[in-house]
Amino acid sequence: DQLMEVIISAVEESLLQRKTQDDIVPFVLMLTKEGVVLQRFDKASISEALTSARTAINATDENALGYALAYDSQIENKGDTYDAVMIEAGTRAQAKGWRFIQRYRPSIGTQPLQKIGSLAYFGDAICYFNQ
Repeated sequence: DQLMEVIISAVEESLLQRKTQDDIVPFVLMLTKEGVVLQRFDKASISEALTSARTAINATDENALGYALAYDSQIENKGDTYDAVMIEAGTRAQAKGWRFIQRYRPSIGTQPLQKIGSLAYFGDAICYFNQ
């Protein structure tokens, strides 16, 4: 499925970005009829960046078929807190979107960034095409 390929690409782009800087700048990979388009949202706060990204997704025309919005997050599991890439994704054809996470350990000293486990489904999300 094309959207799943975009989601995996968003995770790879996020982890690559995280290897070279302290934070992941939120971005959208937009699946269009012509291919995939990357747009970054570098704002003063993560909240402003995510609002801008969601507004941009909603403002797209019928040429946009799907999207993957990626940003840095933290999740808690069994009392432990993990750094994670959060992916919110959706298609024009679906009323709901989906969330996925990829946990990771940031690089510390000479130890490189490491993925923890595999990309995981994290529940339904709002489809920003439908806002």
